[in-house]
Amino acid sequence: LYFTADDGIDGRELWISDNLGTDQVLDIRPGGLGSNPDNLTNIGGTLYFTADDGIDGRELWISDNLGTDQVLDIRPGGLGSNPDNLTNVGGTLYFTADDGINGRELWKSDGTAAGTVLVDDFRLGALGSDPRDLSVLNNTLYFTADIPDRNGDEIGRELWSLEENGGLTPLNTQINRFQSLIIPGTYLYAGEAESVSIRNNPNFVEEGPAFMVADRSGTDLIRINRFQSTITPGTYLYAGEAESQSIRLNFFDSFIEEGIAFYVYGAGSGLGTPFDRFQNLDRLGTYLYAGPQESANIINNFPGFLLEGTAFEVGV
Repeated sequence: LYFTADDGIDGRELWISDNLGTDQVLDIRPGGLGSNPDNLTNIGGTLYFTADDGIDGRELWISDNLGTDQVLDIRPGGLGSNPDNLTNVGGTLYFTADDGINGRELWKSDGTAAGTVLVDDFRLGALGSDPRDLSVLNNTLYFTADIPDRNGDEIGRELWSLEENGGLTPLNTQINRFQSLIIPGTYLYAGEAESVSIRNNPNFVEEGPAFMVADRSGTDLIRINRFQSTITPGTYLYAGEAESQSIRLNFFDSFIEEGIAFYVYGAGSGLGTPFDRFQNLDRLGTYLYAGPQESANIINNFPGFLLEGTAFEVGV
């Protein structure tokens, strides 16, 4: 049995009681204030909890047969990320935290520093989507959050779900490819709803299905954002969150962010078919995305396109 108690000397700390006796697990915050452990959550015999060691602020901690340690200093500095809503979903810990950059968002942890990661930055910027009310039903995590829709429009706090079933999130949404007739060699990728409108635009010709994606987040997926070029309007760049942050910081005068495009498997994950990104050397800042067969053809026959590497992995 794990519990918290204040012995009048060390302040409120974590204690354990078993057939060997009752003892303090660790004086996490030396002195009379105590670390005030909270959110005690058992997953397979491993205890997760939050505590304030007086140095890093309130962060995520773990206690098992190897010892008691801080899992990760999610928000470096004394403020702490203040993890909350610790929830077991199929043996994985989900919780909310504020890393000081993305605001309060949904996180998950396997008990290691490397395995403690942001699930998704559902709302861009420091405000965060503030997930609450985490509940589990049939290995699916349900929560409420204030997440804009795919067009960036505000819809308020709504109910969301995230599956953790040990399988891959299905990629069952088709993305179509259109080539610009105004600027040949530049492309637009769109789901079916947007494709209906584009088909009525005489400036684009439809080339057919490009690949399959997911239209909502999953634990095995990454988010791809869409940016329109301000230098060559009507041309687009699709980027994961790490690259998106660089674009927002360093190329804000060259691209306008239009919101979430779709969700896919990450490059190098081995979960889908890799699609490469090529930059059009005649129209710098414009891009083409191609699967293995088309990539080989472009590399061998179209020197006007520069291979930049694998962009993501998708269904075909």
